[in-house]
Amino acid sequence: MSVLDSSALVELVRRGPHAEWVAGWIAGGCTLHLADSEGVAAITGLMRGGAITRERAAEATRLIDELPIDRFPLHGLLERTRELAESVSAYDAGYLALAEALDEPVITLHRRLARGAPASIRVLTPPDATAT
Repeated sequence: MSVLDSSALVELVRRGPHAEWVAGWIAGGCTLHLADSEGVAAITGLMRGGAITRERAAEATRLIDELPIDRFPLHGLLERTRELAESVSAYDAGYLALAEALDEPVITLHRRLARGAPASIRVLTPPDATAT
């Protein structure tokens, strides 16, 4: 199992350069409920910025909705999320808290999440240096 953050989900559904890498983590993967709304926000931003068409944005949103992964609430993880948010964003801290609770790695394209995570939580990013 692995915990996929919203950057990983968006990369997958928009078929970005790291989509294949992310796809290798989907089987048995999970995420936060929050990832759905974060994903829609990112997709909408890509559309508004002209990076994808309205049709592609609609397709990517549908694909996020259909991803065969479990979604977990933050309930029960809020205190740990707040503690972890001292070194990463509160959004990223939620993924770290879930990964810690499940003893699984976080899959992300955000290298700053990886840099800010405590050593006790494994965070995996794509193997090349083009991820943010």
